[in-house]
Amino acid sequence: MKRIVLFLLLCINVINVFAIYEKGGVLTPGAYPSSLGGAFCAKADDICAICYNPAGLYQINGMEIAGIYGGIANIKKDFYGLGLAHSFNKFITVAVSGFLLNTGSDTREDVYSLTLSSLLLNDEEKELSAGVNAKFLYVHYYDYASAMSADLGFLYKIKNISYFDSLNFGISIFDLQSSIRWKDGREEKIPLLLKSGLAFISRALFNFMFDIDIINDKNFVNNYKTLMKFGLEKNIGFVSFRIGYAGFETVLSSISLGMGIATENFKIDYSFLNHTEELGTTHKVDLKYYIPYMLYEQPLKIEVFPGNNRAYIKWQSVYGNPDSYKIYIESEEGEKFIKEKSGKTKEANFLIENLKNGIKYYIQIFAIYNGMEKERSEKLEIVPYDMDEKAKIFYKNAKMLYSDNKLNEALIELKNAIALNPKDADINMLKEKIENLINLKGNKE
Repeated sequence: MKRIVLFLLLCINVINVFAIYEKGGVLTPGAYPSSLGGAFCAKADDICAICYNPAGLYQINGMEIAGIYGGIANIKKDFYGLGLAHSFNKFITVAVSGFLLNTGSDTREDVYSLTLSSLLLNDEEKELSAGVNAKFLYVHYYDYASAMSADLGFLYKIKNISYFDSLNFGISIFDLQSSIRWKDGREEKIPLLLKSGLAFISRALFNFMFDIDIINDKNFVNNYKTLMKFGLEKNIGFVSFRIGYAGFETVLSSISLGMGIATENFKIDYSFLNHTEELGTTHKVDLKYYIPYMLYEQPLKIEVFPGNNRAYIKWQSVYGNPDSYKIYIESEEGEKFIKEKSGKTKEANFLIENLKNGIKYYIQIFAIYNGMEKERSEKLEIVPYDMDEKAKIFYKNAKMLYSDNKLNEALIELKNAIALNPKDADINMLKEKIENLINLKGNKE
């Protein structure tokens, strides 16, 4: 008897699902966001951002092709999606997509979108992006209907917050002032959805996401309903484990589970959602193919200083704060080797040792983001050589003055050495070290 009563209550509860393009059911497009309870507004870092916050689409930084499938545990039976996103540069990403809600043998709701995401601000401390969906909606139930609609989103990141790589704030509005017109001339209002989200992102620890959805619909008491969603993600190598909690309009809140496996070019995501015995379970799968976009921009202020069996390199990243740098080195004799340097800063330097004097070396620097090379320098030519004998005298004097903490006098000697060997590695490294010490002392005073 209890099961019958519960089932009747659920049937009453899901009546609102018949509303066109309802916002509070168990849809949550995409296995990746669904496994996080739908808390994806402030992360929005793959093609599913189209359905949660189009402003996040710029994070793809390449081309992504996605196929999405999910069974739906209430009256809507299946959900299919296909999308393609492409970054033209680090500021502009465009996507086209189509999503189909198969609600019966001859009933459907389609959404076809053209999405634009733009990075408006990017520096060492913050990022700001905006995104917009232009949509065509098509419905077939007992009659046909169609409409144009639009979504708008913003994503703001504060970088390097304590133990986290970034603290993200997201906000998006879906179906701005949209109504769908049936063939008989009748109009039906599409519910307005306001999503806001907060995300703590850390590759070393975990990702935590929290969303609040506010649905404006005349079918609700006071014309709106608020839903809360949480998600937690832990990345271990190429495998991600996820758990989420989602509030729904039409059914009881539920916990979701999921995982993802990602390689450089392929990604598969799976999510599982368990409802009451009457509604059963929901399984969703995303398949994605990713082609990294190589920015190939020249780092600013790149300088090369050859020295005695060594070379000193300084550069500055254009794109942002990379995870690391790779230095590819090849000699004219055919010897090749790779050096790595940790990132997290736009400005970097590196000393390459154990080179041969008089041999030409070709050196190229790559900035690494999320394990991929997305920024590179021009290919540099360096020929190590020994310091001029007269310059060595000034250099040795500078080292002695430096050891006696006579920094200004040491700088004078180094300037004389630079006049003879302006690009020598050892002279310039010592000069930088002394200038930094002088600046540090000046700041303390």
